[in-house]
Amino acid sequence: MVQVNDLVMEERVIETVDLLYEQIWNHSIKERLIKHSGYKGFRGNIIISDHKELLGFSYGYSSLPDQFYHNLLASELSSLEYEKWLKDCFELVE
Repeated sequence: MVQVNDLVMEERVIETVDLLYEQIWNHSIKERLIKHSGYKGFRGNIIISDHKELLGFSYGYSSLPDQFYHNLLASELSSLEYEKWLKDCFELVE
């Protein structure tokens, strides 16, 4: 059995998430995670084992103009598609 908890932006939690990310992707996510945590609509979850080990995490935020992927996608969409898909959406980042 595992637990899914809110991703709380405390130093020890950030360090644990960063360590797991580095083990998998061979680079840090700490700076980007801290930056993204300040974005409107930020939400995240961590998955903890019965042995209190971090198994995984996910996070995202509201997709807004002037954010990298929002602008990238918006440039490929018609105004009608933009209204349908990007005007009010949640961006799952990791």
